[in-house]
Amino acid sequence: MMQSQTESYEFIKGLVSSFPSGMIAFDIEGYVTIVNKEFVQLLELNSKISEVIDQYVVDLLPQGQLRSHVVKCLEKGRKAFEIPMLKINDKYVDIKGVKLLNGMLIVLNNITPLIDLKNEATELIIKSQEKERNRIAKEMHDGIGPTLSTVKLSLERITKAIQKEEEKERLRQVSDTIMEISKEIRSISHDLMPSSIIDFGLLAALENFVNKNNDTTNFTITIESEVSDVDLNQIPKNFEVSIFRIIQEATHNAMKYSECTHFGISLSRDDNTLILIISDDGKGYDVAKVSHGIGVKNMKTRVESMNGTINITSQLNQGVSIIIKLPILKS
Repeated sequence: MMQSQTESYEFIKGLVSSFPSGMIAFDIEGYVTIVNKEFVQLLELNSKISEVIDQYVVDLLPQGQLRSHVVKCLEKGRKAFEIPMLKINDKYVDIKGVKLLNGMLIVLNNITPLIDLKNEATELIIKSQEKERNRIAKEMHDGIGPTLSTVKLSLERITKAIQKEEEKERLRQVSDTIMEISKEIRSISHDLMPSSIIDFGLLAALENFVNKNNDTTNFTITIESEVSDVDLNQIPKNFEVSIFRIIQEATHNAMKYSECTHFGISLSRDDNTLILIISDDGKGYDVAKVSHGIGVKNMKTRVESMNGTINITSQLNQGVSIIIKLPILKS
């Protein structure tokens, strides 16, 4: 009987060892009974497999969701659980906890290659979008803009040749309208292609953006930065553009919905992580009842393409807060 149990254990251990996913099993008291090499590697444990056996499983797990689930299972009864796309040690894993007769089994599937492929595809899409924006902006700036200027000059010549003051006034009104259209086209062109990012960097582009919008919005926009130009110069230009687009989108959302009096942009750093906080003091909304639109989804897509995280919180009459963390700075 004893030999049969030993043979069964060795058979199961052999299966677990050959499994491509990380696996660990522990008894009802939380002590490890079986573990494989993939689990040890995914968690970057500085131990041999034999050294992990009989250890208390909670001591092996990093702080976070996985550890909390395991502690809950040990304290309040074993229940199956799933944690999708959890980041552990710069890797993304899908986690599944399964109840066993005398313990629990946890399976970690390393999905980092899939996430990397998704991010690469997203980055290509964003680059294509920016390329198309630049093309349209150039067409507007170099094509429509000069054409309108030519039309305006022609109108001014015609106005001088006309004798009747009433007709002259009508032509002046048309000329003024063309001037307004030309200004609007320049503004749209700049929004489509913020050339100041390329020429002067993200901070200068944001300061220009804030100054321009403070002249047109019914709320005050402020920007504070604890991050220097030297820090931001380390970031790839496409990341700078993505950060600018995120702030641009959040500002436009505030213009449309928030009814705020103040809109704040803050940049800081924590080691290699750039922290962007965008907040307003507007009417807010109930996040449980309001679904996010395309603009917010685009913001999330851009954040994901930079391997960052985004957290949006809001309550009625307490404004909106967006906290974005991007691990893109050099330590």
